[in-house]
This record gives sequence, structure tokens and C-alpha cells, in this order.
Amino acid sequence: FLIALASIFIEPIILFIPLIWVGLLLFHSMSFRIFLATIFGLLTPWILYLSIRLYLQPDLDWILNIRDSFQLGLPVLGRPLNEIIYMAVLFVLSVIGLVGLSSNLNQDSMQTRSLINFNTWLLALSFVFSMLFVRQFFVFLPFIGVGLSILLAHPLTLKKANFYTIIFVIFIFINIL
Repeated sequence: FLIALASIFIEPIILFIPLIWVGLLLFHSMSFRIFLATIFGLLTPWILYLSIRLYLQPDLDWILNIRDSFQLGLPVLGRPLNEIIYMAVLFVLSVIGLVGLSSNLNQDSMQTRSLINFNTWLLALSFVFSMLFVRQFFVFLPFIGVGLSILLAHPLTLKKANFYTIIFVIFIFINIL
């Protein structure tokens, strides 16, 4: 319901609903009743919004605004060079962290593996959405930050190798720089 309510203001957030379904499947919490509850929770704010908007503006010009928020492109290419370098270094660090994360994934408990898989999905989808939506890419940046910090914290805190200490120092240095 809250995701659907937020999607009235920032429409591409509605694309997180399938991620919630994947999370429910990963945590073995999905049932037909919960699936229907998510559908009704998704439809309720949008039905109210569309009916009020149609009543107040029957000309339907406002539908173009909804369509424009899903405009695709690559907004990262228009960023300054220092931001592109920063994103590239963070991408390399996240790949290194994900490799370190997946190397000992089988030693973790089932619940921890489910949480790691969900956060991996969150990071991947947020990254893809931020790269695709020209007008709304900044909305997905906090989700990328949450997913990346959780997934990088796992190998950086649990691995005793000096390699991950160096990676952590590089991560801190890059963010300060």
C-alpha cells in the first residue's frame, strides 16, 4: 500500500512491487492471500487517485505526465567526469564485495542467505532502474546505497583477510575524496 501510495508521486517506484513478491518468495512467506492483499494494496490508492483526477481534469492531459516519468535513457552519460569515475570505482568495489560475499554464502544460515539474496535483488534492480529512467534516476540512489552498504558490510566485517581491509580503506578514501 505504501509503495503504491508513493508511486502516485514518483511513478517508477511501482516497479518495486515485483521485488516485494520475490522477497516474499525468498522468505517463504508468499501465499495466495498475501498476493491478493498486495494487489488490492496496489490498486486502492491508484483507483482513488485516477478517479479523483478524472473528475477534476476530464481532459486526460495529465496522463502524459505519468507516461513521461517512465521515459527511458541513460542519465549517467550526462554526468560530469568525476561522478562517472566515482560511480565506476563504486561499481568495481561492489563487484569485489559481491564476489567476497558469494564465496562463503553456503556457510551462512538460511535466513541470512535469504536476506543477502533479497538485498542483491534490491541492489541490482535499483541500479538498473537508476540507469534507465532519465527523469527519476535520483529516486533510486538511496536504494542503491542501502543495498550496497548492506552487501559490502557482510564481507568487510566477517572476512579476516588484509585484502578486505584495503578495500574498506579504499572505499572510505573514495567517499571522502
